[in-house]
Amino acid sequence: MADQTLLTKARKARFDDLPNFSGHPSEDVERFLKCIKNITKANDESSNHEILEIVRGKLTQAAGLWFDNNEHTFKKWSDFEIQFRNRYASTTIIHQKFNKLKQRTQLPDESVSGYIDDVINLCREIDSSMSDSIIIQHLMSGINPEFRKEISRHESGMNSLNEFLKYAKIEQDLYDTFEKTRQLSFESQPPTFTINQAPRPRFTQNFKQSDAYQPVEHKSIKPSFNSSFNRSFHSSSIPSFIPSTYPVYIKLNINDQPVETIIDTGSAISIIHSTFLKTIPHQSFKYQVQQFRTANSTPLNIIGGIKLKINTKSITTYINAYVATNLITSMLLGNDWINTNHVHLFGDKNDLTIPDQHDNRITIPYVEPSSTNYSALLVNQVSLPPNSQTLVDITCRIHNANNLMFEPKLNHASKFIFIPNSLINIQNSKAKILLINTNNHPQILSKNTPIGTLY
Repeated sequence: MADQTLLTKARKARFDDLPNFSGHPSEDVERFLKCIKNITKANDESSNHEILEIVRGKLTQAAGLWFDNNEHTFKKWSDFEIQFRNRYASTTIIHQKFNKLKQRTQLPDESVSGYIDDVINLCREIDSSMSDSIIIQHLMSGINPEFRKEISRHESGMNSLNEFLKYAKIEQDLYDTFEKTRQLSFESQPPTFTINQAPRPRFTQNFKQSDAYQPVEHKSIKPSFNSSFNRSFHSSSIPSFIPSTYPVYIKLNINDQPVETIIDTGSAISIIHSTFLKTIPHQSFKYQVQQFRTANSTPLNIIGGIKLKINTKSITTYINAYVATNLITSMLLGNDWINTNHVHLFGDKNDLTIPDQHDNRITIPYVEPSSTNYSALLVNQVSLPPNSQTLVDITCRIHNANNLMFEPKLNHASKFIFIPNSLINIQNSKAKILLINTNNHPQILSKNTPIGTLY
């Protein structure tokens, strides 16, 4: 008897915590039904009228009036559920939740358990019968990139969400134990570099530097951040980072190290890859973790900032660059460098120009990038059911490779077919990716349809 009393009290507490449903368009129909069913243990054939009375206790305003007018038609739970959905469920709610799921990523200060619980809940709201393997694909797409690489090593053997949570928790615990207490260290005292170029008046007008950082002929200097960069870097506002569809490449020297560099008018900021930074002399790295987001919602993990010297032909310039761990190239120069240095890009001539210290424009030709991207194609024709998620086989020209970034082609989104960015392994030129059809009708994709790019 005592156990039954406790059970009743527990259910009442859950019922009291459940928000009322008034019928407003902003209210979540599926979440309300799920909570009611969890409390009452109702199923499709439940005909106990007391269950409907419990529901009525949470319906207010227009929803309560609707229930009173239609109560005589509710012979069993499924009658109420169907009519309730038809009356209040949004016809676009599935699209909205798919979009939310596609964009969901683990926040910098969010625990892995909290992220996993939220994604699983969102997946269940979209499709209560969604398989664990598909949910794992969604989880992998948005989890902290620091964890994704290690978890992917076990992905082939993960058959359940519990296994995924186990490996994710291990990575979280290791990160909490070691990474958060470690100060980022590239090279403790790298050699300073010598600058042989006097400053250009127009450059120093537009980009004010501290006295300690003014370029002087044949002097050894130690670059440091200026105050404007510090204000920008510590600001809560995040600069836009929107890589162009067709970036251009040129050869530059970054801190005297030759490197292919992307010049991108679609990015407001300049970025250097942390791995490349470790290979060049540098000073005054400023550590601060941030996360930006690219135009296709891919997270860009920023770990700090650095002042860099850029040489091309007879011209020396400087830039305060952000440092990223997952940039797709070694170096990217954005509009902060382009505009400050009055760079002109000429797509029809495949070159750009930059003025030297005498305001003579120097031409720098574009180069073809040496790194290769691989197109990913569908292995077979695929039929996607309405409002469904399907794992499909893709193929590419790589035979075997691990931890390749997959980026989907954007044209599929216009057809309401969404494909998450993923970190995948290639075996025998094949891999699996997730296709999400948010249409209310089936979609067919032909064999060899280009799905995305691997790099």
